[in-house]
Amino acid sequence: MLPLAYDVNMINRMVLLEMLFAKGATVANMTIKEFTPEGVIATDLEGKDQVLRADTVILAMGSESKKGLVRDLEDRFEEVYVVGDCVSPRDIGKAIHEGFVAGWQM
Repeated sequence: MLPLAYDVNMINRMVLLEMLFAKGATVANMTIKEFTPEGVIATDLEGKDQVLRADTVILAMGSESKKGLVRDLEDRFEEVYVVGDCVSPRDIGKAIHEGFVAGWQM
């Protein structure tokens, strides 16, 4: 698991975190076991279950690339350009740049 907003530039990240904490947000690096009407039951990094009382829960779960379609296309076509989250989940700036480069390579 990565820190909250790890890929946001430092100034924006500081402002974002300050705003969240000012509103009473809590950041917890845990594995969720169960949602309850009162909040969440989660396991912390030491393996202990905790009850986190909350009226709102925001999940930051990350994402994973699925390469199956790429492999199928590479078997059928001479040129296949892979860009964006298909390469690996990242920010939109990298995806736009890769799309631009792929367009020039065609």
